[in-house]
Amino acid sequence: MSARTYLRQAGGPTEMANKKDIYIIRANGSIVGRGGNRSLWEGNTLSTTLRRGDTIVVPEKLLGGSQAWKNVIDSVQVVSSLASF
Repeated sequence: MSARTYLRQAGGPTEMANKKDIYIIRANGSIVGRGGNRSLWEGNTLSTTLRRGDTIVVPEKLLGGSQAWKNVIDSVQVVSSLASF
């Protein structure tokens, strides 16, 4: 079966998933599709037929990407610094 089918059966990626960087680690250690996807349901990586022992890796998005997240992170850091005095 394809990586797309396995990912769908597992419930699909979460909202925190970095869908553009999905890749497969083969049982022999080789990597398929690192950074090569254009979208979640297109591209070579998710159409790849998986073999026994292969692993689908769906990395998380980095926090702090939007201005709103940066403001939240900065605020929490300030409050925690004030609380330590």
